[in-house]
Amino acid sequence: MRHMREVLQLLSVLTDDSRFLETAESAKKGDAPKNMCEVLDRIENRGREQGIKQGEINNAKKVAFRLNRKGLPVEDIADIVEFDINIVSSWIQSMSADAERCSQEQ
Repeated sequence: MRHMREVLQLLSVLTDDSRFLETAESAKKGDAPKNMCEVLDRIENRGREQGIKQGEINNAKKVAFRLNRKGLPVEDIADIVEFDINIVSSWIQSMSADAERCSQEQ
């Protein structure tokens, strides 16, 4: 496709969405999409992948909080949800603070 990079730059500016520029950068590396349908497919797939990853993180947070309420040590929780102990600790502290604020408001 002619002027692919320029079209993607224009779309990025018009939509204030950097994903078009990221796709343009991948096109520079020799992995150029052949048409705009492929461009949009790549952008959608990246969004899907990010959504799946965020969903997995949200689920791990919920499980971590439930296990913490049941009294499991943070080390065990981190092992179960397969995240770093520091990350899990920050989730639990944040969720505990949120839960406390909610109970005070009621």
